Amino acid sequence: MRFRKALVGFAFALVTACSAFSGSDQDAAHVGAPDGGGGGDGAMVGIVDGGEGQVVDAATGADAADASRRKRVFLASGGATGATALKMCNSGASALQGQFAPWLGRADGTSPLAGIGQGPWFLVDPITKAADPNALVATSPSQLAASGVTIAIDRDETGSKVTTAYAFTGTLPDAAAIPTQTCTDWTDGNAGLLGGTGAVTPGMMWASSGVINCASSGTVTSVYCFED
Repeated sequence: MRFRKALVGFAFALVTACSAFSGSDQDAAHVGAPDGGGGGDGAMVGIVDGGEGQVVDAATGADAADASRRKRVFLASGGATGATALKMCNSGASALQGQFAPWLGRADGTSPLAGIGQGPWFLVDPITKAADPNALVATSPSQLAASGVTIAIDRDETGSKVTTAYAFTGTLPDAAAIPTQTCTDWTDGNAGLLGGTGAVTPGMMWASSGVINCASSGTVTSVYCFED
């Protein structure tokens, strides 16, 4: 009888210990998880799991742990004609010490997606000239092609606000090139030719909103420049 009592006592103690361990392990699994409520102590507010161990800032869509992944995009200062569009990103790229590609569809059908890298892209910060983490334009090429830009690309390479209404693009909203709207592959500023344009605005019309003659310049047309 004394042996049976001892055995029962041991079994009860073992069950109690296992229950305590299970509860402790469950609590530990929630430490550091995104806070869906009032932002409790130790919660990682605004941080979500980007998959494959990537930590992504929910406010910007960028890798919060690596600011160097953030790329810049700007609307080139000065007016572009059909003949100067391809060169419009050069001066800005030099000033920002980066590699930038114009968002221009080509006469051979090449999409601008082929040369702009993977993003994410932000407007230029007017103070630091780095990517402004509070001005996310797009997280990826797929966003540009599927839903357009989150905010208008309305700052130039210095980070200054611009009033230019349109940008030469030569593309459809899904980033496909329109060969007949490229001002003879961006070599001709003849007013008798037409170039495809995008409106400097959020959404899908940023890349495709109409056409304008290839001689247009001044404050009417410019070119989007993406860091790759």
